[in-house]
Amino acid sequence: MHSPTEASMRMILALLFLMSAALSAAEKVQPFHRPLLEFAPQLIDASGAKVDARYLLKTKYIILYFSASWCGPCHKYTPKLVEWYEKERDPKQVEVILVGSDQDTASMKAYMKDMKMPWPAFEMKGKAFEDIKKKYGGPGIPSTALLNEQDEILANSFKDGKYQGPHVAIDALRDLLGAAAK
Repeated sequence: MHSPTEASMRMILALLFLMSAALSAAEKVQPFHRPLLEFAPQLIDASGAKVDARYLLKTKYIILYFSASWCGPCHKYTPKLVEWYEKERDPKQVEVILVGSDQDTASMKAYMKDMKMPWPAFEMKGKAFEDIKKKYGGPGIPSTALLNEQDEILANSFKDGKYQGPHVAIDALRDLLGAAAK
């Protein structure tokens, strides 16, 4: 027969083992967007304040929006993207990030304010910023790229070098989320 202390110790050890196993299983779940975020420049909002990118680790999809203040077609498309973002976007599913093509960060921030962009932007400096434009962008703007959890391109505005329009990422996202709901 076991003493009450011995039984209590066995129960505590069993609970510790179960907690350890649960933590190990939780650690195996990888956060999203590590490839992009490990080398990405700082995220900022329209005021220039730093945005903590860690919230993106739980966001399934990212839409990179390549745009600039001097681009007429961007001025036509951005309000549509803002409307979609505010009315249809599921914050747990997707985030938009501006990848600016302005001459400097100040011009990009003014553009974000003028167009009431509610999403963050990458700071426009350094090799990492240029690498993002090169890897995920295309030869023109406005354009978008829809990225999955591993930052692989699921859809973008350029297919076989031909411009398909800035709406491609949202259309592909709607298809993905619609298929997942069925």
